[in-house]
Parts: sequence; structure tokens; C-alpha cells
Amino acid sequence: MKKKLAKERIEVKLFKKANYDEINYHLSNIDWTMIFMNMTVDQKYETFLNIIWRLIDEYVPTKRIDLNIKTHSKAIYCLQRKKRIIWRREGNSMLYKTVCSELKSIIFQEEKERTEKQLANSSHRNFFRFINTRMKPTADVGVLKSRDIVASDDGTKAELLSQSFMNFGTIDDKLIPKLPPTEKNSIEDIEMEPYIVEYALSKLQPKCNTTPDNIPSIFLKKVCTSAALPLAIIFRDSLLTSDVPEFWRLAIVKPLFKKGNRSDPNNYRPISLTSSVAKVIEKIIRKQISSFLDMNQILSTRQFGFRAKMNTEAQLLVYQSDILQKSGSKQVLYSIYIDFRKAFDSVCIPKLISKISNNGIRGNLCNWLSRFLSDRSQQVQVNDALSSRQKVVSGVPQGSVLGPLLFILFINDIGENLNSQFLLYADDLKLYSTDRKTIQDDLDTLSKWCKDWQMEISPEKCQFIAFSPSKKAISLSKNQHFTLLNCKIPKCEHVRDLGVIFSEDLTFKNHLNITIRKAQQRINILFNILKLGSLEILIKCYTIYIRPLIEYGSLIYSPAQKEMIYKIEGLQKSFVFRLTKKFNIPYESYFNTIREFGLESLEERSGICPSINSINIYILPISTQYSSKSGNDNQQPPTHSQFQKSQRNGSLQHPCNLQYPCRLQHP
Repeated sequence: MKKKLAKERIEVKLFKKANYDEINYHLSNIDWTMIFMNMTVDQKYETFLNIIWRLIDEYVPTKRIDLNIKTHSKAIYCLQRKKRIIWRREGNSMLYKTVCSELKSIIFQEEKERTEKQLANSSHRNFFRFINTRMKPTADVGVLKSRDIVASDDGTKAELLSQSFMNFGTIDDKLIPKLPPTEKNSIEDIEMEPYIVEYALSKLQPKCNTTPDNIPSIFLKKVCTSAALPLAIIFRDSLLTSDVPEFWRLAIVKPLFKKGNRSDPNNYRPISLTSSVAKVIEKIIRKQISSFLDMNQILSTRQFGFRAKMNTEAQLLVYQSDILQKSGSKQVLYSIYIDFRKAFDSVCIPKLISKISNNGIRGNLCNWLSRFLSDRSQQVQVNDALSSRQKVVSGVPQGSVLGPLLFILFINDIGENLNSQFLLYADDLKLYSTDRKTIQDDLDTLSKWCKDWQMEISPEKCQFIAFSPSKKAISLSKNQHFTLLNCKIPKCEHVRDLGVIFSEDLTFKNHLNITIRKAQQRINILFNILKLGSLEILIKCYTIYIRPLIEYGSLIYSPAQKEMIYKIEGLQKSFVFRLTKKFNIPYESYFNTIREFGLESLEERSGICPSINSINIYILPISTQYSSKSGNDNQQPPTHSQFQKSQRNGSLQHPCNLQYPCRLQHP
């Protein structure tokens, strides 16, 4: 007789069902000033944690989850057992086929009913989680291979990934390049009053997130008023003494797959899950540092990453504007895309601190940032397995609040000695110019900057493209080449830039074809996973998961050819037609049907881009009746009747298509 497997159970805390009235009552009646007297910052935070942990154990209920719980009904298991018995006795008989057919039908019906129930009764968060798990590829870490080691269990995977993440650390060479003296204003301290801390706590997301100190953000949000005073005391003393608790410098790292081979540990990006309490003080500090940087105009206007009112589409508009100005004069514009190797993880901390101080962040604040970034440690988590704790020698923690801001401060001066035009989005750098020699000189300058500041470039991952509307000019540019670190940069005909594919002939046919194909695949997946979804749910999922794929970057690619307009509109048309067939709705005409479904044609929507409001655009006067200037909000989106035939090749073009030079003024 076979021995039954022991049921594996885990115990989880139900923070959403905690008794927060009692928790707040206890926290409000503690004399924190008396308890914290004559304590160091570490001791104060440890005391605070012990009190919080005790209250969590007492007032937060727990639930045991059986990992081996049956996922099907009793009838299905009976049929499965019956199927096995018949197979052993009769083989592939008619009775066996009948039972298999019946089993398949019952499983299908049960899954449909479960899906319908989950979609009908779940909250918005659960609804999106349900769709995302089926629309997106799995985030699980599969079998990993590194040299002669093959890791299949979670513990070995965690250790392999931990070693991989540690390999890219940068050891300080103790040589800090000389920075130009500045007379900038300075910020030396941050105000930490209880009301400021309470406001920051109240703005936390109500998530049961994993943290090193086991206090999720939902708990801090619920006790924002009663926990504001002790945390304000700890934050204020931490800034004054530059003493940062160990829990704030510890991170649980989740591996996030980037691209390439999933079995290669080097193809994963470390995302740090840090203390929710640490994130509160980080948010308060980031807000005041950002205000200081903006007020004194310290950050480069060519940096669009991690900045308010600046996004990917804003940068692409500036980039396209520069390209079109040069292409209008029949010149070839060379653009070099630079790839930094593990940019965030390679930042040398002493050199970062020198730049922070040089930009006006000094005194207690600079000392605190130096301590916060130094002596950090991390553990890689794969499912429930944790790697051994490793010391982090360099880098700003990805997943932290201050990390992105500190990184763009570190890379802020990269373009000061460049003669070519350049654009930055975090660590994504591109140089472009019509003068080949200027770009080559700038590549040499960039190599020197990287050597001085201990940043590494992957020349084999860099690429360059030559833009021109002239086929002859493009063919002549094929003989051109650029070198970086004594390596030849590969040339490409198409390049993906912040989600939009640019082609050397300045058309976006390749981008549109790939995007439409991807959107069609998503539509097929949508109809497959929502077989019992209602009409409203399918339309809602379409507007959330499908339409943004097509509309992203529409202000950049803005198709003028009738063929491409019909192709884009055909995507929505096929979706609408499938809806009418699925729900037996009479299909009279496309435009009448989308009106009934509460949709708009994609052509009309693409005429008004949401990002236009966040960018100051000035288009040079064009001698057509469709020319526009900044501030003209009453212009109607183009329709098919506004397209005219080109006298040159007979193709349909819009007279106000972005083939004319335009200037964009951005913040």
C-alpha cells in the first residue's frame, strides 16, 4: 500500500483583516520619547521593530494554505481513475475514448465556470492579476546553467544568480576625477516632522509586499498616524548622525528576466525589495532633492529618464525633430546607440558621492546618502529559497526610491564635452550628427569619461544607423564605420528606440508591421482566455491591453499612407467583427458598430495624442492650409478625405505630415 504524501502547508499573515483599531490604540499610548532615551539609531529602530512585530503576532490573523490542495472536483478525479483502469484493461477501446471525451468536456466546463466566477466577482486588482498571468509570459526562473553547474532546485538557482549579480561590481580605484568648481546653491538638511512622515506613510500603496524587516506597506499605511511620531524621531536622528539601520541597507533581490537565453544567469536583472520604512524616508528625501535640482536647473535638459513631465514619447519627438531638420537638407545623419554594461550596478559609490557634493547636496544629507549607499548587502530570492547574504560593493539599488535619481545625477555630466547632439533616457544614450568625424571624436571622449568614472560600455551591443530619405545617400553610408574601444560598431537598418522602431529610410513600416502582428497575437490570446467573458469585459481588455500597443508613439510615426492607415484600422475592425460573431450581434457597418461599443476609430484617436499636452511644440510655418502652430487646440484630426495624391509617385499623403522640419521646446 502506497504511503500518502504529507500535505505541505504554509502560513501567511492576513494584513488586510488585521485589527488596526487595537494596533493604533497601543501605538498611540506609548511614550516614545522616554523609550528612545539614550539609544542609538540602530537601537531605536530595533525597539520599534520589536513592538511592531509583537502587535503583528497578536492582532494580525494567519491562514494556512495547503499547497497540495485539489484543484478539480470529485467527479473529475473519479473519471481520471476510471480512465486509467480502462486503459490497463482494454487499451484504446471505444469505452476508453468515450470516457476521455467526457472527462475533457467536464474539465472544460469547470474551467469556464471558474473563470466566469472570477471575472464577475473579483476586485479590479484581482481582475488585472487574472488577465496578466495569462497574457504575459511566466516570471518563474527555470533551469539555470553556468559553466559545469546545472541548477534545478531553488536554492542552487538563488546562489547562481547571486554570484552572477556580484560579478559586475566595480571596485573603487581610489582616483576621483577633478570636477569643475561650482557656485551652486546647496541643500544640507531635510525637515523631518511627524506631519511630513504621516503624509508620506498615508501615500503608500496598500500592498502586502516582501520586505527584509517583514513589515509590508499596507501595515504602515493603516498605522500612519500612530507610527508617525516614532518614525519621525528615528528619521531625524538618522539624518543628524548619519547612522543608517542595517535593515535599511539590506535588500531581498528578485531576478527579473531581460531577454536572451533563460538558462543564462547573466540575462537576469536584480530588482531590490527594500524596507518599506526605508522607502518612506527615501521618498521624503527624494521630493526635496528633486525640488532643489529643478529649482537650480542642475539636471541636463537632454535627460528624459525618471523626471516629472518628461517621458519616452517626449524624447522621441525631440529626436525625430532633429532627424527631420537634417534630412530636409538631404544630409545623412549618423546616430550611435550606446549600451552600458550593468549601468546601475556599476556605479562607483565614492565617485557618486563626489558628484552629489559637487552638485550642491552637502552636509548631513550628503553624509547620510554616503552611509545609505555603503556597506549594503543583499540576498537573492527564488520562490521560498534565499541565497547567502552577499556584500554589495557598488551600484545604486534597483527597486529603491532614491536609486534612479542618484543614477541620473551620476551620469548628468556625460555630455558636457560632446560636440554631437545627444539624448539620454536613464542609461540609454544616443549620439547623432551629420559629421562622421565629430561623432568619432565624441566616441573617444566618451571612452575617456567611462574610464575616469569606471563605467563600462559593451561595444558589441552598441549599434549605429544612418538616416536619410535618399536611397543613394544610404547606400553610400554603408561603407562608413565607427569604432569604440578599438571595436567596430555594428551597423543596422532598423533600430528599436524606447519602443519605437526607426528605419534608415525614415519610414515606420517595419515598426507598424511588427506592432500590428504583436497586437493581433494579443487579440487571439484574449479571445482564448476569455471564452466566457462578457462583451463589456472583452472591450475593457481590448482598450487596456491591445489598443495602447498601437497608439504608443502615434505622434512619432503618424502614418500618412492610406495603405498603412487601413492596416491599422483593420486590426480594430477584425476585433469588432469577432465580437459581433461571438455574441450574435448584427453587423451593419464598422463605424456604427464601434459607436454602439463605445469605441472610436484608431485614425481619429491618433490625431490627438495625450502626450501633446506635456510638451511645448512649435511647428515651423508650412505653406499649406493645414499648417499649425503651438496653442491651436481646435484643429480637427485628419480624415481620409484630407489625404491628397503625391504628384511624384501617386501615393496618398497628408499635406501636414511630419516630413517638414519642426522645433520642439521641452522642459
